[in-house]
Amino acid sequence: MKGRILYKIAFLYSRLSGYFQACLRTLKSTYDVRTLVYHFPTSENAPFKNDNYSSIDLKHLNDNASYKEILNNLKIFSPDVILVSGWMDKEYLKVARHFKKRNVLTIAMSDAQWQNNLKQNFIRFVLKGYLHSCFDYFWVAGERQKAFAHKLGFNGNSCLTGIYSCDWESFAFDPLKNDSKKKNTFLYTGRYVDIKGLDTLIEAYQEYRMISKNPWKLIFAGKGPNAYLLNGKIGIENRGFVQPDKLPSIMRKSGAFVLPSKQEPWGVVIHEATSAGLPILCSDSAGAAVHLVRDGYNGHVFQPGNVNQLSRQMLKIERLETTDLQLMGHRSYELSKQFTPSLWADTLMEILKSNSNYET
Repeated sequence: MKGRILYKIAFLYSRLSGYFQACLRTLKSTYDVRTLVYHFPTSENAPFKNDNYSSIDLKHLNDNASYKEILNNLKIFSPDVILVSGWMDKEYLKVARHFKKRNVLTIAMSDAQWQNNLKQNFIRFVLKGYLHSCFDYFWVAGERQKAFAHKLGFNGNSCLTGIYSCDWESFAFDPLKNDSKKKNTFLYTGRYVDIKGLDTLIEAYQEYRMISKNPWKLIFAGKGPNAYLLNGKIGIENRGFVQPDKLPSIMRKSGAFVLPSKQEPWGVVIHEATSAGLPILCSDSAGAAVHLVRDGYNGHVFQPGNVNQLSRQMLKIERLETTDLQLMGHRSYELSKQFTPSLWADTLMEILKSNSNYET
């Protein structure tokens, strides 16, 4: 019943982003909710503008906010549900635990893949009980994250997928219906940091140029300390950091998207690129690749750090006929429909309604 607030939803979040805003915007436009968000300061390497968050009713900057401060503000807000970004912020965990003891629904949002390392096994065997005292549900990104949640004892209905979605409607572009020209550019967008594997991409691109008769340009869009790696490289153009509202246009003018990450828990940018109808080249470290990239179908997957493998895949993409590129892009577009802000909002509300005595 539109016109009155049915639910109060609190997010104890990391850093704000365009895709989180898209999900909140859809939630607010579809359901009667009031939102409160605590968030960390903007990253220097990803300076998203935070001046257009009309979907957030109460916004608090968490710049070393204390447990007492967060708790008091949430008590005043009186949430029906609290969603916490991960489990690494101890103040967030303490707040979630406080409210769970008082029968307020609590949900952990996680993109951590199960890697069977020492740190994760410590969490699994030592902190598992504490996490259960903090959270009713784990809402994770995809299958790899679901495996970790299961290790922590969140199984069946207590574990859901689909915590991330890009601003799907802004990016959505089906090249079979809208495009006729071949676009001779590869695109990377993201932070310029070691973990993203820029060194692999640059070396692979240089190798690709040596074996290609008509090499495509490689465009970088982002910011970070490794920007110097791009200087003076033939065929490479550095656009710098691009705000989310400008990114769909850049993607639609590109021929294929490349993500060479050495580690990538999920990779919302893969969802953005598939939504924009691009063939994808990405390392198999990306959690999103499990759902959004099928090797030989809408792109190719390579081993992290494998320069030769990536350069050969770039050549394969370049040599495709325009119609084959369009078909790959169309397949990406169709796969992208697995995740949308509407599905995100519906999932959250289904959890709420199944745990609430409110009339709907």
